Amino acid sequence: MKLTLAASQEGANEPSRQVGRLRQLEARAAHDTYNRLSQLHIPVYICGGHHDGISPPANLEAIHKQIPGSYLEFFKGGHGFLYQDPQAFKRIIAFLQNKFD
Repeated sequence: MKLTLAASQEGANEPSRQVGRLRQLEARAAHDTYNRLSQLHIPVYICGGHHDGISPPANLEAIHKQIPGSYLEFFKGGHGFLYQDPQAFKRIIAFLQNKFD
């Protein structure tokens, strides 16, 4: 978790950081592709943490239902599940190498 904390503090004093954060939130608020997800016909692996408060499991489940043939997997931890569950990287790599079972 130190790595994540250190990364979030990098450039914290830069004046443009707050402007960038606000612009990112504005872009996310207007970006909605949910209704087009059913048009995806490629392998899609959706994963997240069981206890993620930023990207809750219910949101990932809804996305999974929209994408035909998608894979959904939850890992131990929250939004930082990649660092909290040692299986996460292994499973993602397996999917990307087309060795997902």
